Amino acid sequence: MELDFNGEALEKFIKESSIPLVTVFNSDPSNRPYVASFFDSSATKVMMFVNVTGESAESLKSKFRKVAIHLTKDKYFGVEDSQVPLVIIQTPDSKKYLKANVVVEEIESWMKDFKFFSPTFS
Repeated sequence: MELDFNGEALEKFIKESSIPLVTVFNSDPSNRPYVASFFDSSATKVMMFVNVTGESAESLKSKFRKVAIHLTKDKYFGVEDSQVPLVIIQTPDSKKYLKANVVVEEIESWMKDFKFFSPTFS
């Protein structure tokens, strides 16, 4: 099976992956490129303001990071932890088909069924 190389998709992935999930907006010059990327992005933005010297600052930041990780880790496919292990097939027209909680013995038959019923699968 030959796969097409998608340079734009790779560039987008690298750009998105190179930005920290949570960026601190402070006077640290090493954060400036990330803060600029955050504000330049057209994506929905979430901001949290905390008194960094307050007692609850660390627990707030920790919880914010955990929620951000949970909400973004499967943003593309919408995978839930309760569904794994799972197999996902994405067709050229961006439709997604999944087999959740798959066991080894089911993978081959599920793939064959999909191929039989889908003219786009090759």
